[in-house]
Amino acid sequence: MKTTEYNPEGSVRIRFADEEAVLLPEKAVLFPGTSELLLSDIHLGKSSHFRRSGIAVPSSLYSADLLKLGNLIRAVCPARVIILGDLFHIGHEKDAELFSGWRKSFSSTAFTLVRGNHDRIPDHEFNALGLEAVEEYRLRGFHLVHIPGDAVEDSLISIHGHIHPAVRVFGKARQSAVLQCFHLRKKTLTLPAFGEFTGNHIIRPERGDGIFAIVNDGIHPRVVPM
Repeated sequence: MKTTEYNPEGSVRIRFADEEAVLLPEKAVLFPGTSELLLSDIHLGKSSHFRRSGIAVPSSLYSADLLKLGNLIRAVCPARVIILGDLFHIGHEKDAELFSGWRKSFSSTAFTLVRGNHDRIPDHEFNALGLEAVEEYRLRGFHLVHIPGDAVEDSLISIHGHIHPAVRVFGKARQSAVLQCFHLRKKTLTLPAFGEFTGNHIIRPERGDGIFAIVNDGIHPRVVPM
């Protein structure tokens, strides 16, 4: 399947820097014309880190994010996966072994990691895992980083992670829910955390912002413009 044919239920297509991008309910961005898949903040091994600290966390979370990413890659068939930081939470040897075994199932897909503040493994170890590790990445008109900052050129659009954006929404009976979201503001797109055990930061949208919340009823997750 070509990525240009991939238009899953629940996704939202936007025009971004004169390109078409697909915001996926799996909390990733697909550029179908060039077959690139962007995501951020998996924090692999975070749940096991908490368990080692004596905090009860389900062991099933340890590899659930890689299972989800693998299913997404099989559906999208991207030529390149670009992870915008914090692939690992700490980077224990067991975490690297888990990723290494998983990575072998996708040998035809290129992987680039834009280093995050939690990615403390040396470059040569990332390379051994089948990852190109960089501090930043230029992708046509985009500047891909982990932590938001000033673009290296005014003409570039910044795409980043790190924040784990979410919005609080309210129902008619004053009930509320916190929803992870894509946050588009001027020349910046912030991606939601891909990992399920990451925590959220509730943002305060400004006039003119684009908020695309991920609504998950447990059966058919979807991206909803707010």
